[in-house]
Amino acid sequence: LDEHRAQLWRDARDLALCLIDACQPVTRALLTKCFQIESKDAEDILSTFAVHGNRTWKLRILPDPVFLESEIWDADESCGDFSPENAALVLEQRRFWLERWAELRKRIDITLSTVPTRARRNSSRGSPTKSPTQTRKNNR
Repeated sequence: LDEHRAQLWRDARDLALCLIDACQPVTRALLTKCFQIESKDAEDILSTFAVHGNRTWKLRILPDPVFLESEIWDADESCGDFSPENAALVLEQRRFWLERWAELRKRIDITLSTVPTRARRNSSRGSPTKSPTQTRKNNR
């Protein structure tokens, strides 16, 4: 059980980092939905490397201007272009996150496909003990 929980936390962390790297928003709700973890757990995971911003989480550590010698940033300063010297390293990391994203997407698809859908209250739909004809007879 502990190893399973640890794997969920690693996957949630990696999804958040993958999305941040792709300049996409990250929320606790997203992690709780994708990995069926508690909201508090999602916050604990995110707070290890990020701070809560405007409706999303952002990396706690600001970009390193020495590493990013050509400082071309977008409006919220979360993504930019990299110096030619560091381009190979950046490309390697991008490939890593693309591969990791593919793995995570498979896991998320499996998780979401096994989550039971909510049954409607006072409804015979989906009930193994009631048939639609019985319900109609009772409503007359």
